[in-house]
Amino acid sequence: MKPAFNQIGIVGLGLIGGSLSAQIKAKFPTTKVFAQDSHESALEFAKKKRWIDAGVTTLSKLPKKLDLVIVATPMHAINKTVNALAAHLESPCVITDVGSVKTPFVKAKHKLRAGQVFIGGHPMAGSEKSGVENASVRLFDKASYLLCPVKSKGYLEFKQFLAALDFYVVELDAETHDRLLALASHLPYFMAMLSVQTVKAALKPSERKLFAKIIAGGFRDTTRVASASPLWAKDIAELNKKSVVKALKLSEKKMGDLLKLIEKANSTSIASLLKSGKQFRDSLYA
Repeated sequence: MKPAFNQIGIVGLGLIGGSLSAQIKAKFPTTKVFAQDSHESALEFAKKKRWIDAGVTTLSKLPKKLDLVIVATPMHAINKTVNALAAHLESPCVITDVGSVKTPFVKAKHKLRAGQVFIGGHPMAGSEKSGVENASVRLFDKASYLLCPVKSKGYLEFKQFLAALDFYVVELDAETHDRLLALASHLPYFMAMLSVQTVKAALKPSERKLFAKIIAGGFRDTTRVASASPLWAKDIAELNKKSVVKALKLSEKKMGDLLKLIEKANSTSIASLLKSGKQFRDSLYA
């Protein structure tokens, strides 16, 4: 299959940007991929991996004729980056982001020129590790890619391009995306972080080394995402505030309900609650 996009730009060569460039090159080796990142070392790493054809440290040095540009910067910089790209690039061009919040970007009044289109996107894969050195062509194996639809030829071409990269494309509006992602991704992060902070507060300084020796898979697995980038989490708290607050307040209520059952030693209700939770969780992965 011949790709619709022959000249592609990646802005922000971290875990996601690096993995996307690796996947694009693996699937379409003749497609030219140009990256922009402020860190020269990230560009050199990607070039050695042959994930990109060339790299620059400033947006103004990117080629003006690009068919597709993927903005993989930290979320607080996305709208500013999109506007800078719109001014720099020639038309036609598709510009898309990979942020895990969508409403602030989809509803922004970007300064797009004729023939340019912005598409809100979000590949559903990641890692608690960051940086291009942790990128991998396998990061997105069997992954979904969430898209906020727009009426344009560029959108249809981008959707087909993602399918050709072996993504399972899911279309949904920005508000639904942000509400569901608050439950699927953002709440798990904050709950994991709260677990870590609780343990940190409960342990005596003299007990920390002992605790590190006795923890096993349960603590590791339930708190893994707490090692994610604090910058990412700060952006989530600010940009998806409404949905995150709602999810945390509901979780607070559920925590209170469980606490009351345990305090009252209501073993029957505790068992019923735990069974219900197990059944629902298992059904999601069936």
